[in-house]
Amino acid sequence: MTRKLLLFSVLPLIAIMIFSCKKKSVEDEAQVTFKTYEMKDSRHLKGDAKNPLLNISLNMQFPDTFSNVAVLHKIRKAVLADFFPDIDKDIVDPNIAMASYIKGYVKFYESSEDFRSTVSDVEDEEIKTAETWWKNEKMSIRNNSDNILSYTVETDQFTGGAHGGRSYVNTVINLKTGDRITEDDLFTEESRPKIVDLIVKRLMQKNNVQKVKDLEEIGFFDVADIELNKNFYVNKEGVTYTYNEYDIAGYALGTIEILLSYKDISGYMIPGNPLVPLIL
Repeated sequence: MTRKLLLFSVLPLIAIMIFSCKKKSVEDEAQVTFKTYEMKDSRHLKGDAKNPLLNISLNMQFPDTFSNVAVLHKIRKAVLADFFPDIDKDIVDPNIAMASYIKGYVKFYESSEDFRSTVSDVEDEEIKTAETWWKNEKMSIRNNSDNILSYTVETDQFTGGAHGGRSYVNTVINLKTGDRITEDDLFTEESRPKIVDLIVKRLMQKNNVQKVKDLEEIGFFDVADIELNKNFYVNKEGVTYTYNEYDIAGYALGTIEILLSYKDISGYMIPGNPLVPLIL
C-alpha cells in the first residue's frame, strides 16, 4: 500500500518534469544565438592631427545560428537593414557591412561643407583638435523566446550644433516565418485610437499632470497629433512604444517610452496574433 501511494505521488512530478523538459526544448529551438561584431575608427579631418576628430563605434549582435536556415537568412538581412539602411542590400557579411558603412561615413564627414569652414575659420588649436563628430551604434536584444525576436538599434551621434542626438529603432520578428511583425498583425483598425488614448493617459501619469493641455505646457507638441508610430519592441511585460527626440516633444524631454501591458491591451489585439505565445 505504501509503495502504491509513493508511486502515485511521484508520477505527477515525473509528468511535470517531462513536460517542462519538452517545453524547454521547444523554447530553446525557437531561440536565435548571436555573435558580437564590433568595429571602431578614429580619424582627423583631412588626416591632419590639428583638425577636428571623427570617432565611430559600431557594436552589433549578429544572428549566428537558428534551427531554420531560411528564417536565419531573413533575420540577418533585417538586422543589417536596421543597422545600415543605406548600404548595398547584397552585402551579407557583418564585417564587410561595417567597413563599408564606416568608409561611406568618413567620406561624408570629410566632404562636409561645415567642416571645411570649421578648419579654416577656427584659430583656437584646442577647439580645432577637439572631438567634433561622433557616431555610436549598438544593438540590444529585447526578447528571444516563444518564437518572437525583438531588438533595438540605438544611435548616438553628434554632427555639430548645440547638442548631439539619440534615436532608437525597434524591430519585432516572427521566428516561425522570419517576417517583421507590424501593428497590422496585432491591432484592429478600430482599436488603434483607443490605444493612442491609452498612450496619452500613460504620458499624463508619467509626467504627473491631470490634463492633456498640461502636457503641451511642459514641452509636448500637439497631443492630438500623437499616433502609433510603428516603432515598438516587445517582451514578457508588454508592448513598448518608443518616441524619439522631437517625435512628440521637444529635445529637453528626450526619448519617451510607453509600456502597454498585455493586460491593458489584450482586448484591442487581433485574436491569434503572433504575440499570443509570449503573452500566455
